[in-house]
Amino acid sequence: MCPSCDIHIDEDHRPETNSFRKYISYFLQDIPDPTCAKSGRAAYLDALNYYTDEHELTDVKDSYFMGYHTPLKKLSDWYESLKSARIIADNITTMINNKSLTDEKITVFPYSIFYVYYEQYLTIWKETLFSLGLSLCVIFLVTLILTGLSLFSAIIVALTVWMIIVNIGGLMYWWNIELNAVSLVNLVVVW
Repeated sequence: MCPSCDIHIDEDHRPETNSFRKYISYFLQDIPDPTCAKSGRAAYLDALNYYTDEHELTDVKDSYFMGYHTPLKKLSDWYESLKSARIIADNITTMINNKSLTDEKITVFPYSIFYVYYEQYLTIWKETLFSLGLSLCVIFLVTLILTGLSLFSAIIVALTVWMIIVNIGGLMYWWNIELNAVSLVNLVVVW
């Protein structure tokens, strides 16, 4: 038994299933006060989607929880935090699904309003290489066709375009222009 309430605790120091299902709705309705700071209405009321069955036992359908990290200052801090959040979410998903608590597959995913702006940096190099490679192939084929199947002319034009892009990449490096969606579009347009 928990010393401060009527909840049965198992050997892992967690509430037993029936105790949890019986008291979670009360926990979510109680407002914290000086006599009981363990109430959950302030922090968790909106975090759970649940219903109570005919036996007065609560079933939680889905929920969310929050995590915090250090202040993010540089661009790399933002997309590295997104990578770490995804790793943590994958670990939690694996842990929950390995416990076989339900027949359904549980998915945990990280969300922040800022992630949409920094998600591009996780795949930008792959997208850049694919876009520029595809553009170079199209330039080669079109030049080959328009020059009457002159392989030498097509290679020279493709090589010239490749050198222009390498020069622009070097200029972006020296001017500290980061590779992002906007600069990628500009590189592809230059092709």
